[in-house]
Amino acid sequence: MDRAIAAQVRAAIPADVRTRCLFVFEGPVAYYQLTDARRVTRFPFSAHISSRREAAALGEPPRVALDAAMARHPGTVITVTAPARPDRNAEMEARLLGILHQGYRPIARLPHRFFTVDETLVIWRRNDLR
Repeated sequence: MDRAIAAQVRAAIPADVRTRCLFVFEGPVAYYQLTDARRVTRFPFSAHISSRREAAALGEPPRVALDAAMARHPGTVITVTAPARPDRNAEMEARLLGILHQGYRPIARLPHRFFTVDETLVIWRRNDLR
């Protein structure tokens, strides 16, 4: 992880993730630790829900895990625009984006590099929070 980019992302994540929670759907799970955030799911690695390859590793359908995470109304959610990962779970991505567009707004779009592919991290904030 590039330290300069990590610092930018960390600065863009609201400080109240310690109490209002953070959900990293796609992106580096290191942001949980870097921000001392509370999680909304028992699955610490985002690929457990966002990847088709990891779907069977959950012990429950990814849809159930995603719905449970979002039912906790995290204050902040991180996604990746147009992820280059071939195993991404498009159904879960579409489901999450539907939820986000109803109750969240993007507050930052920042560079992210996945191996050799440049992507954009999107930080979403719940509409009722500043």
